[in-house]
Amino acid sequence: MRRTAFRFDPESLELQTGTLALSVGLWLALAWLKPGQSAVLGRLGAHLWPALGWGAAFALVGLSQIIASVRARVRVRCLCAMSGFCLWAFLFILAVLDAAPGLGVALFPFIALSEAWVYLRLSLPSFDEVSAATSQGHIGS
Repeated sequence: MRRTAFRFDPESLELQTGTLALSVGLWLALAWLKPGQSAVLGRLGAHLWPALGWGAAFALVGLSQIIASVRARVRVRCLCAMSGFCLWAFLFILAVLDAAPGLGVALFPFIALSEAWVYLRLSLPSFDEVSAATSQGHIGS
């Protein structure tokens, strides 16, 4: 049985999440909104760190993920995916803890899970490699 969902190269998902993080980072860093009124950060996120800091972190993660998906080795791509996961998961936790949670409660966990899936897909061996090693007696004997 073929598992096509686990066979595809996650470059397109890396580019999507990287572009999303870069655009959110630039939007926050340019401070088009007044401080404390960010729809992305909520009140708790804006209280913990200024919008410029959040914007720089998102822009750095997004840009590094875009560059890494095109030019870097698998280890660097894994590191970028894990840093993206941590950033989006932390933002999700802040959205849940915020007194008036918004769209982030529904959106941020899926972005974080996308980053986690990219990390797992890049770091774990493919199913074809595992089944070939199993049939040759290298695993499970």
